[in-house]
Amino acid sequence: NPKPYYDACVYDTCGCDSGGDCECFCTAVAAFADKCSTYGFHVRWRTQEICPTQCEDLNVDDECEWHYDPCGTACPPTCEDPWPGHCDLGCFEGCHPRCQPGEVLFGHR
Repeated sequence: NPKPYYDACVYDTCGCDSGGDCECFCTAVAAFADKCSTYGFHVRWRTQEICPTQCEDLNVDDECEWHYDPCGTACPPTCEDPWPGHCDLGCFEGCHPRCQPGEVLFGHR
């Protein structure tokens, strides 16, 4: 039943200061989206206008591109583990790398 979580989200966001700082609003909605994610409903709620991420700041020419994902893997392929297989950490919202075929993440590149 999502209603108690929705009601808590509405209560929290309505209590935010309306002075232009969106951190309170973004934190409340992120908590609601995270709870939805634990039940298998991954909500792509962020946009460039509403609580944007800064994923493009991580992009470097000819490297893996970083993109927002509401449920990206916590265990991406890396130089240390190019085939991570099963990841016990699940997924998390945020900036995630998308590398070219045959390439893996090395540090933040």
